[in-house]
Order: sequence, then structure tokens, then C-alpha cells
Amino acid sequence: MKPARGRAKDDAVGRILSYFVSILTICAIVGGLYGYFSSQHDKRVEKTFEFYKTFRTDPLRKDWALLISRWNESADKVKPLLDQQKYDELAALVITLVSDNSSREAFGHIVDFFDEFYSCVENSLCDRNSGVALLKDSAGEFIGPYGAYINFLRNKYGDETIGSSVYKVHSVTKEFSLF
Repeated sequence: MKPARGRAKDDAVGRILSYFVSILTICAIVGGLYGYFSSQHDKRVEKTFEFYKTFRTDPLRKDWALLISRWNESADKVKPLLDQQKYDELAALVITLVSDNSSREAFGHIVDFFDEFYSCVENSLCDRNSGVALLKDSAGEFIGPYGAYINFLRNKYGDETIGSSVYKVHSVTKEFSLF
């Protein structure tokens, strides 16, 4: 049998080792969680970038170019209407820009893209901050010329959700996140 002093020394060493193992376990859990959340963030950023690449490649690029070129062609008509605050006439002009099948299809593709992208952001499958950096300005560029057409469609069909994702993407703000 060990003397009392030897047992007390063994107990102290055992307690120190137990504390050390506990601290290492806590650090390993924190490190594992950090690694897991970091990899999840990387996946969300990658998914957001996939949306961005889709937006910048055919066929969406062609749809975007068609709609923006139609708007640019009518720019000389737009400025006087804006200066004179003739918003009804401006809306009528925008509706004529989307009057043929190809431009209506292009418009639908762009709106569908923003619907899908915003759903991805809203469900935390895409990274909000990356979405702000990559696609927020494009949504604003689309709203500028075609917001009147979105409002026309909402009034025509009595559906306030038409085009709402474009506005939502445009209004998304960055958020603080560790991951």
C-alpha cells in the first residue's frame, strides 16, 4: 500500500490529466464545428457563384442583352418622359419593349432566374453576402428599365408576387457572419 502522500500525488496528477483531456476535447469540438461551418459556407459561396456563372453565360446573357439593348434603343424617348413626369406614358413605352415573343421570353427567363436565386438565398443554400456582391447591382439594372412592366403584369394578373424576387435581390443587404 502506498503512503498517503504518494496517493495524494497520484490523485493530483490524475486530476491534472483529466482537466487536460477535458480541455483538449472541448478544443477538438470547437475546431470540428469551425471546420464544418466553414465547409458549409464554402458550399454556399460556390452555389452562389454557380448562379452568377449561369447569369453571365448563354442563354441568359443573350436574354439580358436583348432586353437592355431594347431599352437603350428607346433611351432618347425615355428622358423627356421622365423629365415631364409622364409615368403612364413611360410604362406604355416599356410595355412596347416587351411586346414580341422573343422579348417576353427573355423577360420571363430573367425573372425566373432571380426567382430561383432568391429562393436559394432565402433558404440559406446560397451565400447572402456573395449574392449582394455578384447579383444585387444586376437586379437594380433590370428594375430600372423593366420595373414598370413588372407593375403592369402585377396589375393585369392581380398577382403581387410577379417579379418580387428581382426587387428582393436588389434589396438584399450584407449581414455579419463568422462563416
